[in-house]
Amino acid sequence: MIKEFINEIKNIDLKIIKVMNYGFKTSLLILLLACYVLALYSTYPFSHVAYFCGLNIFKLSLTCLSAFFTCGMAVSKIRQ
Repeated sequence: MIKEFINEIKNIDLKIIKVMNYGFKTSLLILLLACYVLALYSTYPFSHVAYFCGLNIFKLSLTCLSAFFTCGMAVSKIRQ
C-alpha cells in the first residue's frame, strides 16, 4: 500500500508538481509569519488578540498546506 502511494506521487505531472511546490512555499511563508507572531506574543504578552491572530494564521497555513497536497493528488488522479 505504501509502495502504491509512493508510485502515485512519482507519476504526478510536472505542471501539477510546480503548482504544488508554489503552494507549499507560500504556506510555509505564512507558517513562518504565524510562528513569528506567536513568538512575539510569547516574549511580550501585550494582547490576547495577537495570540489568537497567530493561532488562526497557523491553522490557516496548515490547512492550505494539506489542501495543496490533496488537491494535487486528486487532479493527478483525474488526469490519468
